[in-house]
Amino acid sequence: MGMFDWINTPEIKCYKCGKVIERWQSKDGECILTNLDFRAVDNFYEMCPYCRAWNEYVYEGKNQNGKRPICPYCQRETPDNNRIIDDYKLKVK
Repeated sequence: MGMFDWINTPEIKCYKCGKVIERWQSKDGECILTNLDFRAVDNFYEMCPYCRAWNEYVYEGKNQNGKRPICPYCQRETPDNNRIIDDYKLKVK
C-alpha cells in the first residue's frame, strides 16, 4: 500500500530555481500510488530535485456558491472541470 498519489499537472517551474518539476505528490487521494489530476486534490507538493526547495500548491478556488462541487463518483468535493492552475496558490515553507 502506498502513502501518497502521483499528481499530473501542467508544466510548473520551481519558484526558487525556475526549473520544471516533473513529478508531484499528494496525500489528498486514496494514497495508493495512483495518478490523479491536480484538480482532484486540495494540495500537491514536491521538493525540487535541482535546488532542494520545497514547492507546495494549495487550492484556493471557489465556485459560485462558495463551495467546491461534489464529484458524483467519489462524493468528494472537487474543482470545476474548467479550473486552472491559478486557483492553486504557492505555499512557500
